[in-house]
Amino acid sequence: MIQRLGDSVAQKKKAVVALARQLMVDLWRWRTGRCRLEDLGFCTVQAGTETTAS
Repeated sequence: MIQRLGDSVAQKKKAVVALARQLMVDLWRWRTGRCRLEDLGFCTVQAGTETTAS
């Protein structure tokens, strides 16, 4: 769901706050064991196995 934001600074700030709030809720759900990262759409990577695009 992508919505086009207007030129209004207030609309952009509101969108950033909404996204940050949703991220915090998702992280809280993960840290308290209410769901897995995969359930939230995140993928896990073990340290040292990251790849960079060339």
